[in-house]
Amino acid sequence: MSRTFMIKRFYTIPVHELFGYFIDPVLLERWCAPEGMNLKIADFDARVGGHYTFRHSDGKGSYVAKGHFRKIVQNELLQMVDDE
Repeated sequence: MSRTFMIKRFYTIPVHELFGYFIDPVLLERWCAPEGMNLKIADFDARVGGHYTFRHSDGKGSYVAKGHFRKIVQNELLQMVDDE
């Protein structure tokens, strides 16, 4: 079963800076983990068709999310699709 969702938020920083928080793996690791977990990015090829591998972990265990970049429009749109 395929599911789609969209997240909309409003921020008071320039768009190019915000986009950077989603497209730079170093910045993404700093903020994108669920509460109480850590995020390590093993693979992050931020281009259309490129893949990513995220490992979320805490003291109880970890899980891996793998996917690919479907569409990227600089400072406008970033579509990341889970492969699982």
